[in-house]
Amino acid sequence: MSSQLQLVSIMAPANQEWWWYVGLTSEQVGQYLTQNKAMLTSINGYVDTDNTVKFAVVMAPANGTWWWYAGITAEQVGQYLTQNRAELTNISAYIDTNRQLKFAVTMTPGTGTGWYYGFTGDQVGQHLTQSKSRLSTISAYVGTDNTVKFAFAMVPANEEWWWYFGVTADQVGQYLTQNKAMLTDISPYVDTDNILKFVVVMAPANQAWWWYFGSLAFVGQQRTNNKARFVTLSPYLSSTSDSITINKNPNISGLNGTANLTVQKSGAYSFSGGWTPSNVFTGVVSQEVSYVLSVRDNVRGNLFVFNTSGNVPVEGSYNFNNNGTNASLAEAWQFLSVGYTPDDSCRASLDIATTIQDVVNWYQQNQQTINEVVTVVGTVAAAL
Repeated sequence: MSSQLQLVSIMAPANQEWWWYVGLTSEQVGQYLTQNKAMLTSINGYVDTDNTVKFAVVMAPANGTWWWYAGITAEQVGQYLTQNRAELTNISAYIDTNRQLKFAVTMTPGTGTGWYYGFTGDQVGQHLTQSKSRLSTISAYVGTDNTVKFAFAMVPANEEWWWYFGVTADQVGQYLTQNKAMLTDISPYVDTDNILKFVVVMAPANQAWWWYFGSLAFVGQQRTNNKARFVTLSPYLSSTSDSITINKNPNISGLNGTANLTVQKSGAYSFSGGWTPSNVFTGVVSQEVSYVLSVRDNVRGNLFVFNTSGNVPVEGSYNFNNNGTNASLAEAWQFLSVGYTPDDSCRASLDIATTIQDVVNWYQQNQQTINEVVTVVGTVAAAL
């Protein structure tokens, strides 16, 4: 299974010099800024399909005092704001490959009315009301606890505006029509129900503008068709499949083995297979067998374990067939769909605990950190 990079864009008429790039490292962003004598008008960080942090950026000719930072912690954001006596003009929150919350931001001189992160949508709304503020920039992200959070900055609510979170593309369109509005900011995210949602900021429409989402080729073609420039460019990853299938042949000690695992987007799974003697001589005695098949999501580092153990009788076979639905798998689909690493281990014994440890050791030896072990089928793994 693979994922594709998708983009959400806000566009305006191409009436000024500008540049845009996708898939850059922070070092490359700096190089292009220098080369173009430019400033960032939009920056969004994301973990790409190769499991590295990249940035999508929009630039304009440098004008006035401004700063930008990428790959920094919340504490560092606060320090730079104080140091520069600045306010945030753009914020992008993302979980990096080390499972740490990081930010990419732009700043200009000012005070604003504050910035926050780790808020639910309802909490954002409450804070806006209490502080009589409006959003200047907002970024959705899925935290390490697998829940949707928002990072945002505010300014005084001195003009008409609207904002919505947890809305689908159709709903965004409905609210734009209802309010006779234009988008000023948008951040996409795959919600815990595995549906693409958006958090958006709107203002009364006062110019030509467009918004589109989809593949890089599609969004780029719409920009060309409209003779437009990007105002903001927000990436997200979309799965090209609704299932994962893994087939293994865990042969051991004169036994021919098969193991098949299918995991669906809904969290439904099928784990089946078995062992039979490979020849008449290995079939004259019974044999014990234990087997573990695991799948690690490459974003959060959670390990999903499927295991079985039993006895292959004399001249017989041991078969297993497990079907069900697991809520943890469904919640993790957005991460599994980005990328996963399977591994398996088989032992000629009923020692499942050691067999699970074999699998965990393999991941660790290959520098793949295990954040949490979730046993979907079989004996529950001890704390590792």
